[in-house]
Amino acid sequence: MSVAVKITRTKSRATMAVNMIKSNSWENSRQFDTCFEMVDGNEVMDSIIQKARTDRELAVALKRDLPDLGDGEYNKRMHEAIEECLNPLTPINFNEYTSRKQKKGRY
Repeated sequence: MSVAVKITRTKSRATMAVNMIKSNSWENSRQFDTCFEMVDGNEVMDSIIQKARTDRELAVALKRDLPDLGDGEYNKRMHEAIEECLNPLTPINFNEYTSRKQKKGRY
């Protein structure tokens, strides 16, 4: 019996999947597949997406090894999380930006 089957908590299965992705031990792994097959696969995927927003190692591994993980909206959200993690700088909205010179009345 797979370890993932014995784990009853979604978070624990998500952590197991994340660790397998980061260590590149997911390929041809029944344990990895089982992480998503315990009725709560969507919640596991949500946890992976959330973690990918802040974990650079996970984001790189997902982009490199598992770009097709998740169906439809989950895959789209995963790629958004990866980009958010790997490209943390957001563009400046110059319409809302006011320089110190403008605040003091010096243009």
